[in-house]
Amino acid sequence: MVLIDGFEGDPSLLNPNDIETVSILKDAASAAIYGARGVFGVVLITTKKGVKGRTSVSYNTNYALKSPVTRPDFVTDGYTWAKMFAEAFVNGDGAFPQNVNKTQKFSQAYLDEFKRRAESGQPYNTIEINPNTGEYTYYGSTDYYAELYKRNTAAFENNISVSGGSDKATFLISGRLLRQDGLFRYNSDDYNMKNIRARGTIQVFPWLSIENNADYSIMNYHNPINVGEGGGIWRNIADEGHPTMPIFNPDGSLTFSAAYTVGDFIYGKNGIDTRRRYSGTLRV
Repeated sequence: MVLIDGFEGDPSLLNPNDIETVSILKDAASAAIYGARGVFGVVLITTKKGVKGRTSVSYNTNYALKSPVTRPDFVTDGYTWAKMFAEAFVNGDGAFPQNVNKTQKFSQAYLDEFKRRAESGQPYNTIEINPNTGEYTYYGSTDYYAELYKRNTAAFENNISVSGGSDKATFLISGRLLRQDGLFRYNSDDYNMKNIRARGTIQVFPWLSIENNADYSIMNYHNPINVGEGGGIWRNIADEGHPTMPIFNPDGSLTFSAAYTVGDFIYGKNGIDTRRRYSGTLRV
């Protein structure tokens, strides 16, 4: 149970710069005060108030450029991958493969031709079209994880607050804008948050004070999904992301490997948009 200024709230929608104190009640102490809902503990969060004195303005900004600390080392050279695939298949099944999973035809003649091209030291076409069947034959070297992820992502945050007061009244107004660019190269998983808080107190009589604490927060997050195999993108790349196949065919369509993996991301048609909003006003 989380209480923000005495009311149950979602701390993920709270501006961290607005927090004054955080305390925790556990076990019998929380149960005695809050009953059954507090049996697992209660987190108490109080937000900042305006202070008496001259008006002060605070502003800070932060910009971050992020990149993965560790990147898995995958085989992305097409011929190396094809050769290792054939060896593993023969060792496992005792026969030479006729297909790579269900997305690419495979044969000894194909592997020999791929070897000739790769070892020639000369540029070569990565896609050939069979003049009789119109089918594509692929000799590519595609890093599907590099196609999925950006090398770098950016994030920025802006915070501003204005506070002050007199003997009779105090006020605090704060705002925050946070944006984090997603990791995915296409149909990116972007996140952004906006917070506004206005808090003020007026001492009307020695025995009467009026306080207003208004807070508005909104969070948006886009979670892209793919439906190639009905599982996660990483499983689909492991199953169907063959380095031998590029992303696009000469006619602009997706190759089978791309369609089963990053295709949904490239077209940007699938995803879940999460939007969470909180607004509240407290008067005492």
